[in-house]
This record gives sequence, C-alpha cells and structure tokens, in this order.
Amino acid sequence: MSTSLGTILTAMVTPFAPDASVDHGKLAELAEFLLGHASNGLVVAGTTGESPTLSDAEKLAMFRTVVSVADGRAP
Repeated sequence: MSTSLGTILTAMVTPFAPDASVDHGKLAELAEFLLGHASNGLVVAGTTGESPTLSDAEKLAMFRTVVSVADGRAP
C-alpha cells in the first residue's frame, strides 16, 4: 500500500515573535493560507534556514500547531 504525499509540498518559513520565540498564531495563519491555496502538504522545520536554531521542543510544538490546523486535510 502506498500513500501519496500530494503534488505540491510547501516548505514553510518559521514566523518569529519580537522576543525570538516561535509565533504560533502566525504559524497557524500561514498553514491555513497555504492549505487554502493549492498546497497538498506542508514541510515544517525543514531547510528554510531556521531549523538548526530551533530546539526539539520548539519543533514539536510547531508540528502540533500545523497538524491541528491541517485537521486531516494534508498528509
């Protein structure tokens, strides 16, 4: 059994708040926008530049935010 990831997978940037923490509100807005505009899947904490600067806990929190927003609409 194979699972399709879709045609368009978008590497997301990580929005930061002024205090350098991840801005989860903006992250959720970005995920919603991308899913509503032809993205079949989202790549969170990938190679857009900021991934090496994030802790494992920050990455996990980002995954939770995006999975919650996607709500089954993307693999």
